[in-house]
Amino acid sequence: MLDTFRFITYLGTYLLAISSAIRSILLFWDNDNIILVAVLHCGYLTLLFSERVFVRRNRLLAYIYFVVQIAIIVTIASIIQSDYWSGLIMPLVVQAMHNLPLQIGFSIAGVLSVITSYLMISRLGPRGGLPLVLSNLSAYFLLATGVAIIQEAVATREESQRQQAELESAHRQLQQYTERAEELAVLQERNRLARELHDAVTQTLFSASLIAEALPTLWERNQEMGRERLATLQQLSRGALAEMRTLLLELRPAAVVETILEDLLRQLGEAVAGREGVPVTVETEGGCELPADLHVALYRIAQEALNNVVKHAQASRVAVSLRCTPRGPSPSLQEGKGPAVKVELVIRDDGQGFDPDHVPPERMGLCIMRERAEAVGAQLGIVSQIGQGTRLTVVWPPDEGSGKAE
Repeated sequence: MLDTFRFITYLGTYLLAISSAIRSILLFWDNDNIILVAVLHCGYLTLLFSERVFVRRNRLLAYIYFVVQIAIIVTIASIIQSDYWSGLIMPLVVQAMHNLPLQIGFSIAGVLSVITSYLMISRLGPRGGLPLVLSNLSAYFLLATGVAIIQEAVATREESQRQQAELESAHRQLQQYTERAEELAVLQERNRLARELHDAVTQTLFSASLIAEALPTLWERNQEMGRERLATLQQLSRGALAEMRTLLLELRPAAVVETILEDLLRQLGEAVAGREGVPVTVETEGGCELPADLHVALYRIAQEALNNVVKHAQASRVAVSLRCTPRGPSPSLQEGKGPAVKVELVIRDDGQGFDPDHVPPERMGLCIMRERAEAVGAQLGIVSQIGQGTRLTVVWPPDEGSGKAE
């Protein structure tokens, strides 16, 4: 649409200039100066249609172009006794407004208006020239304003297109960065799983294979010791199987929600027992369907707690208990607020314990567990003393009147 308006302004003013030149030549056909008038008009039209060579190429050439054209118009106006030459001004206004900055374009339009006013009043007198001056000045002003509006619209459209192109480019780069980040995350996850597979399952299976190889000879020598090795072999096999199932859950996170929490806790316990030889007992009481986010949070907290036991506690026994019981009467239940059940997860070990007030900064496990508990509105408590083991408790929903995670 904007290109159409620009074409119309050029076409209309150029046709006006051509018609003015033809009328002037025909009017003064019998005049002695007809050759000079014709040459001046031809020179004007030649320069007019050479706009791309002069006006659009160089700012200095544009100024020279307008000075020459004004000189030609002034010469024509001094020869012919009519106002036909005023039609030659219109194309110059359009060219100045289209190809120069708006401020300079309006300045040139103003200069052309002053020249037109002077020539008409000096040639036709105040009474004859003033009405023509007012009509021509109105036409120049409306033409310049219309072209300025079109130029602003064109500039706005170009800026919008430029911003759209930048946005599309930024979007493509963001997609590329996202794809690279996803690929990097997948690679990091694969490396993590590979490390865990090597550290846990591979070592467990290696130990099991050594026992299996030595078992026939040992059985012939000492069946009692052979039975002990068989029990160890069974424990290692169950632990390796539990580790593999845990790794498969990491590959398909949705399976964590689909699997019963009791089975997940037993699987974690068997994995720890098989890997470290530390007995882990898992007890459950009651049964209820938990929200998916709470289900996942309890599993992850238990997983992190057992990992901490393996890494730091040096425990000889670990106990995990999960209780899901109906909540007693309370004001919130009477008002129809809050869940109707209470969930309590407790993990105890008889390890070396630690001072909860002086936890090294590099041990991020406790912070992660607190954040997971707070995210689902649960209360996490840790009780531990050096040499007396550790007790970790997660309660959901928190007891009324209790604070946040301790």
